[in-house]
Amino acid sequence: MKYTAKQQLVIATETGSGVLTEICALLTKQRINIQDIYATEEKSKGMLHLIVDDTDAAEKVMREAGFIPLVIKVLVIDIKDSPGTLGRICSLFAHHGINIEYVYGSENVHHHNDADPKNGDRDESVGYRQGGENPGEKGRRYFGAI
Repeated sequence: MKYTAKQQLVIATETGSGVLTEICALLTKQRINIQDIYATEEKSKGMLHLIVDDTDAAEKVMREAGFIPLVIKVLVIDIKDSPGTLGRICSLFAHHGINIEYVYGSENVHHHNDADPKNGDRDESVGYRQGGENPGEKGRRYFGAI
């Protein structure tokens, strides 16, 4: 298991076609890389969680564009993808009285195809995954505010 404390931008957005495109374009223009992303929608409002390679610059860009980003500390944990691993980590946090406010996760994917959603391509990834102890072993990455 590998873990890192990072900062995450949380941005409230309108929903609809092009909102994510706009945010990505703003960051791209400043050469800010999105390392991890999580987006939700509830009652026609969006909430975007971003971990980027330059949090301060991204926060400035978002503010200049009229967004109101929050910067929140999060813990990024890379774990082996096997039954019970996440449960053991959650138990460890609970044992020490640490509350997990929320968690989201993804499979660690290091290669992907060039799927084109306009053509109905939905295959999200091909190639190898890494995150366990050995190269090529499947792994998961989890993020959460604590």
